[in-house]
Amino acid sequence: MLSHAVRLVDELHNCLSHADLIAAMMLEGLTGSEMPFHEALHRTRPYKGNIHVAARMHRFLEGSEIIASHANCDRVQDPYSLRCIPQAHGAVKKTLWDALRVVETELNACCDNPIFFPDGKG
Repeated sequence: MLSHAVRLVDELHNCLSHADLIAAMMLEGLTGSEMPFHEALHRTRPYKGNIHVAARMHRFLEGSEIIASHANCDRVQDPYSLRCIPQAHGAVKKTLWDALRVVETELNACCDNPIFFPDGKG
């Protein structure tokens, strides 16, 4: 069972890494704003996954001429599907980190029965 969990955690990590990049490309394709990814905004609700994803999005979009063209746009807000990328991806990223912690603990844990300790107790 643990080997399946290791594989799934690895696959989820790869999927989430690609999901962030695809989201950045989608934002460019739809000429969205990078405002929903600013660090100060995410410090107001400091969820680790959201902050991580917002920082990745900000790095991906840094220097984008397409995103810069949105600076003087008259739209009040981008669609929710663009603005919620850090929240949606961040929640899944948090789940990945939790699963990774469990898998790492299990990989480094003893599961023999009986367990013998050097002092003879156990």
